[in-house]
Amino acid sequence: MRIKDYFTPKSLIYTGKHEHVETIIKHFHYEKDLKVTNDFKKLSGKSYIQVVGLNEVEKIEALKAIYPVDALVLEDVFNVHQRVKIEDKKTYSFSVFHVIYDHKGDLL
Repeated sequence: MRIKDYFTPKSLIYTGKHEHVETIIKHFHYEKDLKVTNDFKKLSGKSYIQVVGLNEVEKIEALKAIYPVDALVLEDVFNVHQRVKIEDKKTYSFSVFHVIYDHKGDLL
């Protein structure tokens, strides 16, 4: 294989095999109370962005327009073989967790 056939750094390529899973992005926002929305406006207080289903690259990449997410972090999002980790960035924390859901959609 030639070098140019490998992925370049910061490539946003889904490495999984579940292309049929819809990408769902939830915004958990806490200031005085907890609100869960699909609206990604930048708000005061604390926010947690949860991404489930990684096959819609453009939908997830659109978060960069609102939040200053590093391109290498986004690359880690799409790499399903990424190890579990927590990174403390200057303006946000990034974490990777592998979770299992049952057939009803409940977290196991």
